[in-house]
Amino acid sequence: MSTRVAYEELRAWWQAWVEHVVGIATTCASPGDARWDAVLDGLGVERLPVHERLAHVKASAQRLGPAPIEVERALASLGEQARAAARRLQFADGVTENVAFATELDRFELLASRTVDDHLQRVLGALRPPVGTSSIFANAAAIKPGWGPPVAAEVATLACPSCGAPRRSEQSGRTCSQCGTSF
Repeated sequence: MSTRVAYEELRAWWQAWVEHVVGIATTCASPGDARWDAVLDGLGVERLPVHERLAHVKASAQRLGPAPIEVERALASLGEQARAAARRLQFADGVTENVAFATELDRFELLASRTVDDHLQRVLGALRPPVGTSSIFANAAAIKPGWGPPVAAEVATLACPSCGAPRRSEQSGRTCSQCGTSF
């Protein structure tokens, strides 16, 4: 098999797996189901215990789908597998002489290394309920601080007409403590 064909198969495999991970993660029951477990097994990612899955799902306030940390780990494993395979292709016979193909492999390697960055938010956005303005305003009203009645200032200050130094209004003496000017 030629290196070009191997690269095209690798790229198609990676794209199919990205869509598979995203598709299953956004449609499976919370905190994951047999289909999601098959995705994790297929990518060699260790499953979280059920109580940890439930805690992660609860903390992320999502409606459905697996724990976000499992989605991140699945995408990271997929990206790393594709990146490593692309790196191996870089060293195949004839690749270094073909600058255009070597550059294409470099770009794919970079794309594969960004699998989590490029696809995790897409999954999380589908899993979490939309935030509308009504919930924003309700949240703002709920956390509004109680200011209470106005309180008179305990200390008022006056400024020296000569040098501008501050002094308390109830300060004893009729001279400025800074410049000595009398008030």
